[in-house]
Amino acid sequence: MVLIRRSGVLGLLVLAGCAQSLFDARSVDIDDATCGNMCVADAADDFDGTAHGANTHNWRWSYLDDHRDRSWTAMNPSANLEMTSADTSNRITTCAAHPDEPACQALPRALLISTTGGDRQTDPAIELTAPASTVIQLNLHAFVPRGDAQTIRLYRNSREDVLFTGTATAGVGFQHTITLDALEDDRFLVAVEPEGKGATGIGLHLFVTAPIDTTFPSTCQLALPFETTTTPLGGTLASDTGDLCGNTTVTHYDYPSGKPAPSLLTRESGPFPDLGSAASIDQNRFLEGTRMLDWSRDVTLQLWVQLRTPPSSDPTRAWLFSDQDPDAGGGIGISIIPGIPEGGTDAILDVTACTDARPHPAKFGDVLIPYPNYASWHFVRVVRTDGDLHVCVDGIRIMPQAPFQADLPTGLTTSRSPDLGRINVMSMDAYFDGLIDDVRVFTGALPCDVP
Repeated sequence: MVLIRRSGVLGLLVLAGCAQSLFDARSVDIDDATCGNMCVADAADDFDGTAHGANTHNWRWSYLDDHRDRSWTAMNPSANLEMTSADTSNRITTCAAHPDEPACQALPRALLISTTGGDRQTDPAIELTAPASTVIQLNLHAFVPRGDAQTIRLYRNSREDVLFTGTATAGVGFQHTITLDALEDDRFLVAVEPEGKGATGIGLHLFVTAPIDTTFPSTCQLALPFETTTTPLGGTLASDTGDLCGNTTVTHYDYPSGKPAPSLLTRESGPFPDLGSAASIDQNRFLEGTRMLDWSRDVTLQLWVQLRTPPSSDPTRAWLFSDQDPDAGGGIGISIIPGIPEGGTDAILDVTACTDARPHPAKFGDVLIPYPNYASWHFVRVVRTDGDLHVCVDGIRIMPQAPFQADLPTGLTTSRSPDLGRINVMSMDAYFDGLIDDVRVFTGALPCDVP
């Protein structure tokens, strides 16, 4: 691992679930979990043995085998109100159909999940698709009555986009709640992954509510899915792509002669079929927004990226994102620079925070992380909290050899709008050549799995 610092900080953040024994005096808190009057969808109540459930709010359930590689296979309905995988080892049914199961004594409103384990590398999963952009609260409860521990994964669209990961050990239940802005067609999934052997009769309760007096967008600052292949998403020019948070328009520019001009944005296949298309950005082209991001609170910035051209010493780096502001002393930059072949890495991910303003001069703090297989798709998440910064690649939090402290201020206020594909403070430094997809910036800090 490579870590270089001018003046920066790498922080740690985990959103943990609340674990407690279901047999102590507080077990009623989990037993009484209910969707209530603001219910949008309930995994158990909506389960009716059909492929997409019986929900009447236009939210669509699916019951899947999660292959741990950004691919899923639909389970098959059976005659006894049960969904089964091709080999019948992964199964989903309800406590309503099996009220005497031990897990149903603890979570009577839950689904019942059975996992395969072993070398199968396939986990049962439930999926819920949002019909429109809205604010939701996801409420997750789990209980394993016996056997080996099971990992419960709550994620959005793919495992890399982690929302919560917890371990359910035998006889101990946990619960977790998260409120977020869902975009239209977002897929929210819960997968149950054995840590050893598979298990039967696992209680799993997921329900979704709409928070009172909260409208969309609530935390969404920027969302660019790049889905449309022929027309702009909310823009006014063929070069525009619309921000689904509704805050800004992002324009694609071309400047081979040093004078930027709007240019048609082309799209190619994204990192996996369920995510659709991605923005194709060539060298000397970039995307520019029109509105500044709010760094005054906790912020999560994430995107998918694939390079076509490797980073080299000339040009020096490929910029993925930048809203750095050396005049105000704020904003961050994300770039890929040449690695050290003899050190076993051909590229390095550099996350830079502007921590102090000119004319002192401006100070920047860097976290440099080995970046493997630059030509493959990777999911990059950068989380900024009060005084801390941490980085995750493909859903895994990247740890330094030794944590360190630095002078990252409470706010990273910037007066500059974000750019994708170049550094925003240099007119000609647009050396990114590749694909970018599903760019999101939102208020709040999300976790990553620990390796």
